[in-house]
Amino acid sequence: MALQLLVPICLLCTTRKCFNFMHVLLLLHLLLPLNPVTSAHQDIFTLLQFKKGIKHDPSGSIFESWNEESIDFNGCPSSWFGIVCNGRNVASISLNNLKLSGEVNLGILSNLSILVHLSLSNNSLSGLLPPKMGNFANIQHLDISNNVFHGEIPPDIGRLHNLKNLSLANNGFTGSIPSTIQNLGTLEWMDLSSNYLTGLIPTGLDRLLNLRVLDLHQNQLSGGVDHAVKLFPSAVYVDLSGNSFLGPIPWRMAFGSVGSAFALEYLNLSKNQVSGPIMYSDDIPLFNSLKVLDLSHNQLSGELPGFQFVYALEVLNLGSNQFSGSLPNELLRQDSLVLTDLDLSANNLSGPLDMITSTTLRNLNLSSNLLSGNLPSKIGSCTIVDLSRNRFTGSLSVITAWNDNVEVLDLSCNYLFGLIPLDALVFLRLSYLNISFNSLGGPIASIMPHYPKLQALDLCSNHFNGSLPTNLLASPTVKKLYLCNNNFSGAFPKSVSSNPSDPMFYHSIPLQELDLSNNQLDGHIPREIGFMGDLRRLVISRNRFSGLLPSEVSNLSVLNTLDLSVNQFTGLLPAGLPDSLNYFNASYNDFSGSVPSNLMKFPQTSFYPGNSKLLFPLQTPSSNEGAPMVVGSLGPQRKSVNRGVKVAVTLGCAVGVSMLLLVAFIFHRKRASYTSDRSDIDNFSNVYPSNGPFAKVPLHSTSGGYSDPKSSPLVSLIVSSEHILSPIKDPAIGFKSQGTEVDIPMGFSPPRASEEENHRVLGAYPPDRLAGDLVCLDETMFLTSEELSRAPAEVLGRSIHGTSYRAILDGGHSLTVKWLRDGMAKSEKEFRREAKKLGNVRHMNVVPIRGYYWGPGQHERLLLSDYVSPGSLANYLFDLPSRRTPPLMWSQRLKIAADVARGLNYLHLDKALPHGNICASNILLDGTELQARISDYALHQLTSSPTFPIHPPPEISSKKKPKPSFKADTYAFGMVLIELLTGKDTSEFSREISAGRKSGQVEPGSLMDWVRRLVEEEHGTQCFDGALVDVEEECEAMKRVLAIAMRCVLPANVRPSIKVVYEEISTL
Repeated sequence: MALQLLVPICLLCTTRKCFNFMHVLLLLHLLLPLNPVTSAHQDIFTLLQFKKGIKHDPSGSIFESWNEESIDFNGCPSSWFGIVCNGRNVASISLNNLKLSGEVNLGILSNLSILVHLSLSNNSLSGLLPPKMGNFANIQHLDISNNVFHGEIPPDIGRLHNLKNLSLANNGFTGSIPSTIQNLGTLEWMDLSSNYLTGLIPTGLDRLLNLRVLDLHQNQLSGGVDHAVKLFPSAVYVDLSGNSFLGPIPWRMAFGSVGSAFALEYLNLSKNQVSGPIMYSDDIPLFNSLKVLDLSHNQLSGELPGFQFVYALEVLNLGSNQFSGSLPNELLRQDSLVLTDLDLSANNLSGPLDMITSTTLRNLNLSSNLLSGNLPSKIGSCTIVDLSRNRFTGSLSVITAWNDNVEVLDLSCNYLFGLIPLDALVFLRLSYLNISFNSLGGPIASIMPHYPKLQALDLCSNHFNGSLPTNLLASPTVKKLYLCNNNFSGAFPKSVSSNPSDPMFYHSIPLQELDLSNNQLDGHIPREIGFMGDLRRLVISRNRFSGLLPSEVSNLSVLNTLDLSVNQFTGLLPAGLPDSLNYFNASYNDFSGSVPSNLMKFPQTSFYPGNSKLLFPLQTPSSNEGAPMVVGSLGPQRKSVNRGVKVAVTLGCAVGVSMLLLVAFIFHRKRASYTSDRSDIDNFSNVYPSNGPFAKVPLHSTSGGYSDPKSSPLVSLIVSSEHILSPIKDPAIGFKSQGTEVDIPMGFSPPRASEEENHRVLGAYPPDRLAGDLVCLDETMFLTSEELSRAPAEVLGRSIHGTSYRAILDGGHSLTVKWLRDGMAKSEKEFRREAKKLGNVRHMNVVPIRGYYWGPGQHERLLLSDYVSPGSLANYLFDLPSRRTPPLMWSQRLKIAADVARGLNYLHLDKALPHGNICASNILLDGTELQARISDYALHQLTSSPTFPIHPPPEISSKKKPKPSFKADTYAFGMVLIELLTGKDTSEFSREISAGRKSGQVEPGSLMDWVRRLVEEEHGTQCFDGALVDVEEECEAMKRVLAIAMRCVLPANVRPSIKVVYEEISTL
C-alpha cells in the first residue's frame, strides 16, 4: 500500500521538477515500516538536520563530505568525515578540533538509536543540552568540552545508565550539578570544569563507586571542603581547584582510617578558601598512593608537618598560604621521600636552609619567604632552584659545590655579597640566571665561558663594575640581558661580533632584550647596533652616552621599547624608527630638529624636559622644556603703546603682586597649621629601582636651562586629602625646597577628568613620620612609602570610589594610584585578604593591581596599578571636546570588543570575579595597537559601599544595594558594544534626550530604547556611527555585533554568559 502511494507522488514531483532524494527519504520515513534499511535512512536524515546548525566549517570537513550525493540506500554513511558505523547504523561521531561554529541541536542526535560515542570537543559550537538527555539510551562517551554550550545541565542526564565518560568542560553551563548524576553507576570519568556551576556538590555522588576521575575546577561551587572531598571514595584523580570551598580539612573523616585501601593519586584543592593547619596530629591517614597534592593559594597556616605519611608523593605545592616556622628537613633529605617538585613559595617560613640531599627532587621553589643564613651547601639533583626574595646572606662561593645540572637559578632579592666565583663555577646546562638586587660586585668579563647555554641573565641592582664584556653581548645563546643599576663604565662595544670583519654576523645574535640603564657608560652608540635584528627592547637610559644616535637604529624592525633618556645625545632623532614601538623616551638629552611624524603618537613627556631645541610640528624652541610654545601664540609683534597704558599696566602688576603675596602668606599659615594638626597623609611610590623603563629621573630644575638630573636633589612634595575629596580649581603648584624651585613635568594624555584638574603633586610626610603599610602584590616590584611620597602626580579622574592619579615616577614611567574615599574600604583584615586575591589577576586584557597602601587614617587607602596610555575608550570613542584623535575605525572597534570580552571571560571563568562596573571609562587602550585592558574590576571586593554601575541591568536598577554579578557584566558589555556601534555615550545621550523632551523635539527614551526601536523596525543599521566607512563586509560584521549586543541586554534568565559572547565575537 505504501509503495502504491509513493509512485504517483514521485511522478507528480518529477513533472513539477521538484523531485529530489530528500523527499524520497522523508516519504520512506513516514510510509514504510521501520527495518534496518529505513533505520539507516533515518540516521542519514538526522545527520543532515544536525549539519544545518553548523554555520562555519573552515576545514570543509563537514560541508564537503556530508552531502546527499554520497548517500547509499543500502548502507551507513561511513564515508562521511567523523562517522563510524556499526552495521547499517551510526555508532560514533567524532568532530574534534575542526573550529566549527554555529548553534546546533544536540537533541536531534538522540534519534541515532545505537550511538555510543559523541565527541565534539575543541570547537565553537553553541546551544543547550536537550531536556530529554535520557533519549541517548546507548551513549557511553559524551564529550562536548571546549565549546560555548550554555544553560543548565538537565536532571534527565541521570537516565544515561550506560555512560562511562562525561566531559562538559570549558563551556558556559550554569546552575547546580543535578543530584540525578548519582544514578550513573557506570560513570568512570566526569569533567565539568571551567563552567559557572554553583551550589553544593550533591551528597549522593558517593554512590559512584566506579568513578576514577573527577574534575570540577574553575567553577563557583561552595560548601565545606570536608563535605566535598569525602564524596568520592574510589576516585584516583580529584581536582576541585578554583572554587569557594571553605574550612579545614578533616583528613581522617574525609578519607577514612589508617590502613584503608585509599586509591587517591591526585588531589588539587588550590585557589579555594581552605583554612587552618594542614594536618592535626590525630588526623593523619596513610596516603599509600597519593602522588600529587596541591593546596596552594589558600589560607592554611601553622607549621608544616614532615609528610612521612605520603610514601609515594612526587609533587607538593603549598605556595601562597600562611605557613610559618622552619622548613621540615624531611622534605629535602635523601631517601625520605620521592618528591620531584616542591613549591613552598609565598609563605612565612623562616630559619636556615640546610643542605639538600634528595636525589629525586628536580624543581624547588622557596621564594618569597623569610629564610636566612648562608645558601645551602648542596642542592642535590635539582635542576630548577628559586630562592629569591628571602634573607640569605654570605657570598656565592658556596654554589661552587652545587651540581652542574642546574638549568634555572634565581637568587635575586637577597643580601648576598662578594664576587662571582668564576674560577670554580661551571654550569653547563644553565639557561636562566637571576642574581639581581643583591650586593654583589666586581667585573664580569669572563662570565660567558662558564655558561655555554645561558639564555637569560639578570645582574641588575648590584655593584658590578668594569667594561661591558664583548662576548656577553655577542653570545650566540643569550636572548635577555639585564645589567641595569650597576657601575659599569666605558664605551658600548663598537663591535659586538666575535668576528669583527664580518658585520653580517650580527644577524645571528639572538639578543631580544638589553637593559644597560643607570650605569656610567659613555661614548657613542656604534652603528653596528643596527645589525641586532632580533632586538625588541633597548634601554640605555641614565648613562653618559653622547653624540649622534646612529640612523642604523631604524633597522631594528621589531623594536617595541626604546629608552634613551638622561644621556647627552645630540642631533636629530632618526626618522625611520619602526612603527612597532609602543614605548619611547628621549627626555633629558639635547636632541634638536623636528620630532619625526611616526613618534608624534607618544606623549610630550617622552621628549621633555630636556631637548630644548627639539620641535614638534608648529612649534618653536622654548626655554620651558616641559611645554613647548606653539608658533603664533605669542608672536613678536612690536606696536607702540601710549604712556597711560604703560602706567595702567604697571599699577595692575603692582596690585597683582601684592595680592599674590597676601594669598601666599595666608596659604603658608594655613598649611603650617594643617601640617601640625594632621599625622595621616599618604604617599606614593617608585617601582623596580633603575630597572628598564623604571629608571630613576629626579625632578628637574626650572631655574634656567637644562640641569643634570643626576645632580638635582629629590624633594618631598606634600598635598592634603582635601585635594582628593574636593574639587581642585587652582593651576599646577610648584613648591620650593632647599632653595630650588621644582616644577611638575607637564605630561600629555587624553584627559579623563576636567581640564581644570591639571597636574598635581601627591606626597606624604617625611619618611620618619610614615606609619602605614605599603604591600607589593607583584614579585617584580619593590616599593617603599618613602619612595612613593616623592612622586609627582596628576589627577586622572574621580568616581564614587575615590580619585585616580597618575604617579609620574623618576624615570618617566608611571603608575595609576586610586585613593579611596574616606570610609570606603572594608575592614583591614577583609581588605588585605581580598587585595591578595586581586593581586593574582594577570591577563593581557586586564590591568593588574600591583600593590596597596594601608595607612592609620580612614582616608589612607590606596590601590596601585599600571598606568595605561594613551587613554580610555571613552576618550577615543565619544565625540567630546577633549578628543584629539580621529574616530576609531571599525576594525579597531571590533578588536577592542574582542579584547574586552576576552578579559571579562578571564575574570569570570578563571578568577570567578564579576567586574561590577564595565563601561567605556573603565576600558583603557594601551599602546599604538590600542589593546583594550579592563580596569577598576571587582572593587566591591575591597569596599563596603555598594557599587552603582554605569550600565545597570533591569534586575538591579531599582535596588538600593546592587550586587555585582556575571549576568550584570554581560548586560554592561552589551551596552559597551552598542556604544562602539553608535559612537554615542549612554549618559550623554540620556542628557540630550532629557533636553529634547523639555523642548518637545524628541521622543522619550534612552540609547538602549532608541537602538531597540530601530532594530524592531528593521532599521538597525541606522544606529551605526556615521563616522564608520560604509564597506559591505564591515557592515555585515557590524550587524552581527549588533545582534550579539541585543542578546546581551535580554532578561537575565535568557542572557548569555560572557564566554558565549566572547566565542561569538572571536569568530568575526
